[in-house]
Amino acid sequence: MTLLIIICIPFQDLQQMKATHVADVSVKSTKDNDTCYILGVALLSAERLVAADWNSWTIKLIDIPNKKITSEFKPEKQPWDVTVCGGEVAATLPLARKIVFLNCANGLVRVRDVRVGGWCRGIDCADGKLFVVYDTEKKLEIMTVTGTVLQKVERNDRGGQIFKDPSYVTVSSANQSIYVSEWGEGQVTVLGLDDKVKEEYRDDRLGQPRQLAADSAGVMYLCEYGYTIHLLSPQCQKVKVLLKRQDGLSSPRSVCYCENTGSLYVGMVGNTIKVYQVT
Repeated sequence: MTLLIIICIPFQDLQQMKATHVADVSVKSTKDNDTCYILGVALLSAERLVAADWNSWTIKLIDIPNKKITSEFKPEKQPWDVTVCGGEVAATLPLARKIVFLNCANGLVRVRDVRVGGWCRGIDCADGKLFVVYDTEKKLEIMTVTGTVLQKVERNDRGGQIFKDPSYVTVSSANQSIYVSEWGEGQVTVLGLDDKVKEEYRDDRLGQPRQLAADSAGVMYLCEYGYTIHLLSPQCQKVKVLLKRQDGLSSPRSVCYCENTGSLYVGMVGNTIKVYQVT
């Protein structure tokens, strides 16, 4: 039996949160000819981060303290998103309709591929299972790390389509919820672990939502392509726009949060990942 401890943070305390720019980490490799498009980021540890660079067709392992790339892996198609499963990195290759798994003990080394049934986009790993969304097929799949589909989420109890264009997925253990961003709809759809839609997040300032990150208290950081990061409460209510263009954002696409250091990492259309200290 798993004991779930939910930390309740008063809304007024969330409103006092701020993020201060503290560093830029270069993701530009000497092998890159074009501007980097960092569509997905994930933390291996407080010292190591993995990034999916769509424009360079490359998955990059980054040494955070030394602000440098330590390993690169170039798959056959562009990577969209990345997540960490145990000691491995899993990356979606939508144009190849597969997920590639990499060992990262000594650089990025291909371990295996998992074929999937569609254009896989966003990916997350929770409780040893993969959560994968497909935009063309308009579905969410929950599967084992070997590719066995355990659940498929497509339609509600009335037979209607749940998703229109899902692009990223994040699981919050604290909230017992699955968050799916839909960039064309300008919304985040929130499901319970029973696959039922709990709520939707919309906002006038939310143009094209992209990757989300969750902290241990269930606070959500939502990356929005129009130069903002939205801060959401565990109840999926808007707290405020945490970061804006004047804070250094340039077409942000991806985000991850480090619990140990309180650092927020934002991947963008550009050659750096922005690092912010959340207080």
